[in-house]
Amino acid sequence: MKKAPSKAQLAANQRLVGYYTTDDVDNAIGIGTYTTADIQPGALLEPSDYQQFAGATVVGVRFAMGPSAKAKGVEILGVGSDGSLTSIAKKDTIFSSTSPADYSSYVWNTVMLPADKQFTLSTSDYAGYMVSYKCTQGSKTYPVAINTGVKRTIYINANIPTSVGGNGQGWYSFGSDDGCPAIQLILQSDNFPANGVVPSDFGTFTALVNKDKKVNVTFSNIGASLSNFDYTVTVNGVQSEEKHVDLGGKALGVGGIFTDSVSFTAPAEAGTYDATVNVTKVNGVANEAATTSSKGTLVALSKAFHRGVVVEEYTGTGCGYCPRGLVGMQKLANTYPDNFVGVAIHQYNSTDPAYTKNYASLGFTGAPSCMIDRDGSVIDPYYGSNNSITEDFARHLENLPFLGVDVEGQWNADSTTVTATATVDPLVSGKYNIDFVLVADSLTGSSSSWNQHNYYYQYSASQLPDDLAQFGKGGKNGKSTFKWPFDDVLIASSYNGTTDKATLDDLTAGTPATSTYNLTLPTTTLLKNAINKQKVYVIAIVYDANGVANAAKSTIGGTSTGIQNVNAATDASNAVVARYNAAGQRIAEAQRGLNILKLANGKTVKVIVK
Repeated sequence: MKKAPSKAQLAANQRLVGYYTTDDVDNAIGIGTYTTADIQPGALLEPSDYQQFAGATVVGVRFAMGPSAKAKGVEILGVGSDGSLTSIAKKDTIFSSTSPADYSSYVWNTVMLPADKQFTLSTSDYAGYMVSYKCTQGSKTYPVAINTGVKRTIYINANIPTSVGGNGQGWYSFGSDDGCPAIQLILQSDNFPANGVVPSDFGTFTALVNKDKKVNVTFSNIGASLSNFDYTVTVNGVQSEEKHVDLGGKALGVGGIFTDSVSFTAPAEAGTYDATVNVTKVNGVANEAATTSSKGTLVALSKAFHRGVVVEEYTGTGCGYCPRGLVGMQKLANTYPDNFVGVAIHQYNSTDPAYTKNYASLGFTGAPSCMIDRDGSVIDPYYGSNNSITEDFARHLENLPFLGVDVEGQWNADSTTVTATATVDPLVSGKYNIDFVLVADSLTGSSSSWNQHNYYYQYSASQLPDDLAQFGKGGKNGKSTFKWPFDDVLIASSYNGTTDKATLDDLTAGTPATSTYNLTLPTTTLLKNAINKQKVYVIAIVYDANGVANAAKSTIGGTSTGIQNVNAATDASNAVVARYNAAGQRIAEAQRGLNILKLANGKTVKVIVK
């Protein structure tokens, strides 16, 4: 655990704006593999980050650095509508980082702008602001302090040569996998409210008609102190009674945030509805913030389909840290056997027997990593975005799908091709795409190319989490390489390169649609010999620009997991949470004969699967 960084020393008429406004810093990164010249880390703030402070004066920049770095100054740039950058204010100043070299804690630095460089924060002058500092970058130093708990893009202005994939001097996006840079604007105004709370927009969510749905909404304190607040919820023009939130005697300071689980009631008819949250009172008086409300979209659905959550993992036998991905995917399969749809994409090293070039380009840059339901966020397949991949999966599972998916596959005569057929039952009309995928379990072989590389063997088992201890020194797999029966391995898909060849007609609400595709099994000897026909599964993934709408998985010759007799459910409480055979043994998927289904509402039903 890192020690707490220095606290912001703000005057009563000052506020902070950034990707986040707390003092949290828990790691540091560098780009010494790309350049050792000076760099300029930046945070690209959008109007939604600062709209509540429009009209305030920008008076300084606050940032933290890792050890062994030297600051060279700060710069704020305005972002044009075309993406161009214009320098608005800067100050050159040189000082060395005071963060300890042992990374035990981090120190924030404050650079105030000269009076003639200060400017008024506006939501109309620019499309955003790039807030940055200039610092040194050594080959083995990590000057960019970050907060791993907040996933926002890290930008760095650097001179990266073409030899390592760059284009010379310019701004580069390093994604949000690591977290976000510890950079904040310091604002000043005599008109900041004493009692002000601003709720954040909460996006699109689904709920069954006439049912309540709880959604996490973040509330930001822009006043002096926050002890309690009240808010109302409006859906389709119908406003709720005020809800009172008491922080229990632990007042939040300036910039503090609070997340509440807000309940929304879906209308009686299916459709798409505007939803708003309005903070009415703060500390018992009228909310003084300029922006008091936030918005989202509630999609009311007439029935609850079975939910298949897709986890696509970037991995490979040559990746020394990928053993944790093996455990993470296994944990998801065991925890959510009826909902987990895993696809392990072995693209890390071309010497991997399961290596393939044919699949969707999802933006993976390092292994192990994964994406859930193609939501655009690349996260760790073991730790997830924070502590555990199961937490991320559970959040996705809460989303009711707009459509149901059923899939089945049939072998051809010599078991070299699977004809996959998907049936899509939409509750809404629209244009969607479909991917067909074959995955296989228990893939391994006697060749050394099947050996999984392992960097954890350098650590004692006691240094590792319990489920990773097997890879540490003294563990059963505590060697530099080990044999492993790989599951969920992508062996065929509807992709040629990164182009999907499967098609799905435009969907019309209430009218089922079908799509068929022939999937050819691999012919390379090592992979072909490792495939057990009984452990091959077909997957259908239906998606659009917003991500995966729903997915299904089936044995070849069988039907989709968890679909029988539950597609017409009209209540999310009827969702299948566990499945057992006639002997009472828990099973991962539908099997022929008697299946005993445990539902989310606690009831148990018996179904016959043919």
